[in-house]
Amino acid sequence: MQIHGSGRLGRSLVAHHLIDEYNLLVHPVFPGSGRRLFPDGGPATAFELTGARTNGSGIAIHTYRPAGRAQYGTFALDA
Repeated sequence: MQIHGSGRLGRSLVAHHLIDEYNLLVHPVFPGSGRRLFPDGGPATAFELTGARTNGSGIAIHTYRPAGRAQYGTFALDA
């Protein structure tokens, strides 16, 4: 199933862990405002990148699969 333009349905499916793959399209435009796909206070989730490509218009298409709970680490900044 693909969801186009239904944020409410998408957020509901995310909340119930019913999405097994995300195709996120990043357009080279910043509208300045809008609704969030992932709500504040939701569970931190790790994702595995399974594919990435860019089309002729500069739209980046990233494919991710949920990979369990997010794990946080640290890193050193270069001097």
